[in-house]
Amino acid sequence: MDILETKDLTKNFGGLRAVDDLSLQVKQNSITALIGPNGAGKTTVFNLLTGFLRPSAGGVRFRGEDLVGPRPDQIAQMGIARTFQLIRVFRRLTVFENVILGCKSPKGDSVHGALLKGFGVRTEEGENREKALELLEMVGLSQYKEKHAMNLGYGQQKLVEIARALATDAELILLDEPTAGLSTDMITFMKDLMRSLKQRGKTIFFIEHNMKVVMDVSEKVIVINFGKKIAEGPPDSVRNSKEVIEAYLGREA
Repeated sequence: MDILETKDLTKNFGGLRAVDDLSLQVKQNSITALIGPNGAGKTTVFNLLTGFLRPSAGGVRFRGEDLVGPRPDQIAQMGIARTFQLIRVFRRLTVFENVILGCKSPKGDSVHGALLKGFGVRTEEGENREKALELLEMVGLSQYKEKHAMNLGYGQQKLVEIARALATDAELILLDEPTAGLSTDMITFMKDLMRSLKQRGKTIFFIEHNMKVVMDVSEKVIVINFGKKIAEGPPDSVRNSKEVIEAYLGREA
């Protein structure tokens, strides 16, 4: 069953077509990679899926619901969470405070509502405190819960962002370059975390430049170049695609 699909998705920036009639499907409870050379339009696709950009044409559906029109916070409430290529953590807040911001209050308040109310209300909610602590344990950061996010390393800040995304209880998690800039040990941890999330019923759709990571964890790979899909399928078949090799290495290769 497809949890996410796009149909002829297109995004123009003036005379530049960043996403070109892109149709794709992501199966529920799967790990799917979106790859392509630099400037291929991958992050633009994620921005279209999460409401940060409006498409010029085409459609996006999540569990059969139209995603063209709702704001990013409304899309998040529908069950989609994401991380960003450039880390977005609240640097002057503690790791725990960053994660608990992703939790919903018993009244269903959004993250923005929680910010307006302040932490006094949020941090007293026992259920959300317990959830945040469990998520920090999952991503290996429980010992840093009282540290300010700005005092963590780059890879640890990425894990804070992932934990905050998971705190929303989203079913679909979009990860934008989750292993970029990480050490070998941290990359191994990130791959194991993605597999663990799938076992917990999550659907992972991620952008990645590290081909070893893509080949190790993906069940399906979608390749775009100049905003257009040029290949899709299991990792082995995509790796051997002539079109993919040319896109990355040039026609001579």
